Amino acid sequence: LVLLHIGDQDEFQKQHIPGAQFLALQDISTPHDMKDNSLTLELPPVAQLQEAFESRAISNHSRIVVYFGKDTVSPATRVIWTLTYVGLGDRTSLLDGGMPAWRAVGHPLTSDRKAPARGRLTPQLHPEILADAKYVAGHLHQPSIALIDARQPRDYGGEETPRSMGRLGHIPGASNLPIETMIDDQARLKAG
Repeated sequence: LVLLHIGDQDEFQKQHIPGAQFLALQDISTPHDMKDNSLTLELPPVAQLQEAFESRAISNHSRIVVYFGKDTVSPATRVIWTLTYVGLGDRTSLLDGGMPAWRAVGHPLTSDRKAPARGRLTPQLHPEILADAKYVAGHLHQPSIALIDARQPRDYGGEETPRSMGRLGHIPGASNLPIETMIDDQARLKAG
């Protein structure tokens, strides 16, 4: 069993679920470069993903539980998507409600950190879950393809926000389904 804490590293150092490993989105993403107009959170080379996961004790047959600290569920779902891409989706779960839900029922938290034994992962890529810009552009107006923008309505609508990074609005034809509409006020997934 591998527990992955997603969120702020300072928060992780103060307290986390015992045995958890910290993982930042930057560990599984390419660096964003404002100069070359690159996108944020793009997949890095497979070797970088393999290193990020193996260094956190993940192996081919690991059972992985991803949880968020005090942040929102969105970064945790990005980690789950990446684990699915490398072939571990059927062995990965989201801790519903994250660390706040864990704490609310009285489970222990710790500041202790231990270096894990290194995992051995042979990625089994699932490129079918990845849609690049070329694919999206080529399928924008096909009725069998739905493009969902899960950002907040302000971002979708083109308002300047701290997350905008110079890109306002949304891809033409995309529908807005903010991830916040799928979770309750305690950051638990809504039923049905």
